[in-house]
Amino acid sequence: MSNLNMNNFNLDKFNLDTTMYSLTELENLLNLSNPYTISNLSEKRDNLKNKIYSMSSLDNLKRENIIIFLNNIYDRLLDNINSQNIYYSGTSNRS
Repeated sequence: MSNLNMNNFNLDKFNLDTTMYSLTELENLLNLSNPYTISNLSEKRDNLKNKIYSMSSLDNLKRENIIIFLNNIYDRLLDNINSQNIYYSGTSNRS
Protein backbone atom coordinates (compact mmCIF):
# COMPACT_ATOMS: atom_id res chain seq x y z
CA MET A 1 0.00 0.00 0.00
CA SER A 2 2.79 2.40 -0.77
CA ASN A 3 2.30 5.93 -2.06
CA LEU A 4 -0.74 6.50 0.12
CA ASN A 5 -1.83 10.05 0.64
CA MET A 6 -5.06 11.35 2.16
CA ASN A 7 -5.33 13.93 -0.61
CA ASN A 8 -6.00 11.39 -3.33
CA PHE A 9 -7.98 8.44 -2.04
CA ASN A 10 -11.51 7.25 -2.60
CA LEU A 11 -13.37 7.65 0.69
CA ASP A 12 -15.91 4.98 -0.21
CA LYS A 13 -13.33 2.24 -0.75
CA PHE A 14 -10.74 3.21 1.80
CA ASN A 15 -9.95 0.82 4.65
CA LEU A 16 -10.32 2.70 7.93
CA ASP A 17 -8.60 0.03 10.02
CA THR A 18 -5.22 1.47 11.00
CA THR A 19 -3.87 -1.98 11.88
CA MET A 20 -3.90 -2.77 8.16
CA TYR A 21 -1.18 -0.18 7.52
CA SER A 22 2.48 0.01 8.40
CA LEU A 23 3.78 3.01 10.30
CA THR A 24 5.37 4.29 7.09
CA GLU A 25 2.05 4.06 5.29
CA LEU A 26 0.36 5.97 8.10
CA GLU A 27 3.05 8.62 7.94
CA ASN A 28 2.47 8.86 4.18
CA LEU A 29 -1.27 9.21 4.70
CA LEU A 30 -0.61 12.29 6.80
CA ASN A 31 2.08 13.45 4.38
CA LEU A 32 4.71 13.43 7.12
CA SER A 33 8.41 13.41 6.35
CA ASN A 34 11.00 11.97 8.71
CA PRO A 35 12.07 13.31 11.01
CA TYR A 36 8.86 14.83 12.28
CA THR A 37 7.78 16.17 15.63
CA ILE A 38 4.70 15.68 17.75
CA SER A 39 3.72 19.18 16.69
CA ASN A 40 4.06 18.20 13.02
CA LEU A 41 1.93 15.13 13.66
CA SER A 42 -0.77 17.17 15.40
CA GLU A 43 -0.76 19.83 12.71
CA LYS A 44 -1.12 17.33 9.85
CA ARG A 45 -3.93 15.49 11.63
CA ASP A 46 -5.76 18.72 12.45
CA ASN A 47 -5.43 20.01 8.88
CA LEU A 48 -6.94 16.81 7.52
CA LYS A 49 -9.71 16.86 10.11
CA ASN A 50 -10.60 20.38 9.01
CA LYS A 51 -10.70 19.26 5.38
CA ILE A 52 -12.93 16.32 6.26
CA TYR A 53 -15.29 18.52 8.27
CA SER A 54 -15.59 20.91 5.32
CA MET A 55 -16.53 18.17 2.83
CA SER A 56 -20.26 18.58 2.35
CA SER A 57 -20.42 15.39 0.27
CA LEU A 58 -19.80 13.22 3.36
CA ASP A 59 -22.62 12.08 5.54
CA ASN A 60 -22.13 12.46 9.30
CA LEU A 61 -21.41 8.79 9.96
CA LYS A 62 -18.73 8.57 7.29
CA ARG A 63 -17.21 11.86 8.46
CA GLU A 64 -17.04 10.66 12.07
CA ASN A 65 -15.53 7.32 11.01
CA ILE A 66 -12.80 9.13 9.10
CA ILE A 67 -12.12 11.43 12.06
CA ILE A 68 -11.79 8.37 14.31
CA PHE A 69 -9.42 6.89 11.74
CA LEU A 70 -7.29 10.06 11.78
CA ASN A 71 -7.21 10.03 15.58
CA ASN A 72 -6.19 6.38 15.54
CA ILE A 73 -3.36 7.19 13.12
CA TYR A 74 -2.25 9.96 15.45
CA ASP A 75 -2.32 7.59 18.44
CA ARG A 76 -0.29 4.90 16.66
CA LEU A 77 2.34 7.34 15.46
CA LEU A 78 2.51 9.04 18.83
CA ASP A 79 2.90 5.67 20.56
CA ASN A 80 5.72 4.88 18.15
CA ILE A 81 7.50 8.14 18.97
CA ASN A 82 7.03 7.57 22.70
CA SER A 83 8.20 3.95 22.50
CA GLN A 84 11.48 5.20 21.09
CA ASN A 85 11.84 7.49 24.13
CA ILE A 86 11.93 10.43 21.76
CA TYR A 87 10.14 13.64 22.57
CA TYR A 88 10.45 16.60 20.26
CA SER A 89 7.86 19.28 20.84
CA GLY A 90 9.08 22.00 18.54
CA THR A 91 11.67 21.61 15.82
CA SER A 92 12.42 18.62 13.66
CA ASN A 93 16.18 19.10 14.04
CA ARG A 94 17.28 15.89 15.73
CA SER A 95 20.98 16.60 16.10
